[in-house]
Amino acid sequence: MAKVMILGSGGREHALAWWFKKYGHEVYAAPGNAGTAIDYRANIGLDLNNFEEIDNAAVENAIDLVVVGPEDLIVNGIVDYWDRSEAHQEGTKIFGPHMAAARLEGSKIFARRFAEKHGLPIPEYLAFNSGNFRRNLTMARRHLAGMNKGMERELLVVKADGLCAGKGVGVNKSVKDAEDYLESLKRFGNAATDFLLEERLMGEEVSITLITDGISYKAFHHSQDHKRRYEGDRGPNTGGMGAYAPTGLITPELERIINKDIIRPTIEGIQAEGLEYDGILYIALMIQDNKPYLIEYNCRFGDPETQVIVPLVDADPYRLMMDCIYGNLDKADFRLKQAYSCCVVLVGEEYPRTSSKGEEVLYSPSNFGKDEIFMFHAGTKMEKGNVVTDGGRVIGVTAVSDVSHEDAIAKAYKAEQKVCFSGKDFRNDIGYRVRDEKD
Repeated sequence: MAKVMILGSGGREHALAWWFKKYGHEVYAAPGNAGTAIDYRANIGLDLNNFEEIDNAAVENAIDLVVVGPEDLIVNGIVDYWDRSEAHQEGTKIFGPHMAAARLEGSKIFARRFAEKHGLPIPEYLAFNSGNFRRNLTMARRHLAGMNKGMERELLVVKADGLCAGKGVGVNKSVKDAEDYLESLKRFGNAATDFLLEERLMGEEVSITLITDGISYKAFHHSQDHKRRYEGDRGPNTGGMGAYAPTGLITPELERIINKDIIRPTIEGIQAEGLEYDGILYIALMIQDNKPYLIEYNCRFGDPETQVIVPLVDADPYRLMMDCIYGNLDKADFRLKQAYSCCVVLVGEEYPRTSSKGEEVLYSPSNFGKDEIFMFHAGTKMEKGNVVTDGGRVIGVTAVSDVSHEDAIAKAYKAEQKVCFSGKDFRNDIGYRVRDEKD
């Protein structure tokens, strides 16, 4: 049995904690949420911006492995810090890529140029990276003005260069919408000083999650997130309103193309660039006319995707991650269950505009953790012995079925009825693409 400390407080981290606990490991959540506090009674109140504080907690608790959840810690160099830290000297390992490699997520412009250099299929784009927001905005407006005059290169997707908690992308239908979204980038501060204008692809978005040591890799079940706030993929982008796995959208032939044109060139590019990568690589794809295009990289587990892919893995996460760290991933024991999963995310009614705070969350623990039905906390905390809301995305309800996508979806929606809090809202159409296929 190993001691594992999971950094973060969302549904992703609760799902990872559940995975480690399933294999008998002792879990510490830092800072965790109400779910990890109840399930593992080992929340550590840490400031995740203070790497020294994390280092000291790892030493004091004799942690064997630290697993990094949030992207900002990886992008800001916690793995590089660990190489020099007291915990490293004590033998505590950390799972995640180094800072230079994490630019694949930390800078959309870097990722686009990496993909271009290594021959990956990507949307057409223009980078505005003068380092001055107003100058970039003026140049982007000139391009959009040209589009109004019939310019062929219609680039209507706006992407902030830096980290914006999954909300720095505007998929626009008109020049006016793109201009408005460009102006709104001010709310993201330095993360959006530089940005991209990008071709709008039309198709299905699919997530590929790999664990890689920079040479070998193992692939989890592919999944599909539902990022838009409302049914039918309407409304603003969110951190994710639900997901299901596997998608059913990737045929064996398409999978072969993805491996040849996306995954292998990415791994070979990481090697060619000399990037140190021991961690998760999340690849977001758009499938247009049966051809895959790279949309973005993430250098950690996705959320809510983790809540649907982790229950479908038959492997000890500690051994898997340690094999990755030590460069033995090609020999690791990694098996996927032939099953189906669905996660419905319960949010506050004003999400993503505002978060839900202080509303009591009522549920019976006996309704979860059996019959392949799970509840993963996200925006919750303990207050006077009660579970209360503390974020936009509050709870993820996940169900697994050996029978079909439809059965997993039905089980998840039946289970979400057992969770109550004031202002609770959710999408009613998670998994609608596989439902439509069924029809």
